[in-house]
Amino acid sequence: QGEFKRGTLLMGDGAGNFIASTKAGLSSANTFCILCDSVTIGENEYAEVGGYFEGEFNDARVIFPFETESDDHDTLVEAVREPLRKSKIFLRHLHP
Repeated sequence: QGEFKRGTLLMGDGAGNFIASTKAGLSSANTFCILCDSVTIGENEYAEVGGYFEGEFNDARVIFPFETESDDHDTLVEAVREPLRKSKIFLRHLHP
């Protein structure tokens, strides 16, 4: 439940549903996607939304639900790079 912004990393639960990604899920999930549009979901609710299942994405714009203010985003990008690559999701550093 909660607000999920466009660019949030989701992971498959194995039953065709997607949930907010977790650090533990990076090694166990076999499917990932990046949320296409922002959505708010209430308790015990589901929503049908679009997701990007492959492609190249700006690493600075991907939202990791497990990221805290004390985390370094670039370090997290490196940690997720390999699991996402297996799903054909490539994070690229884009220069302004």
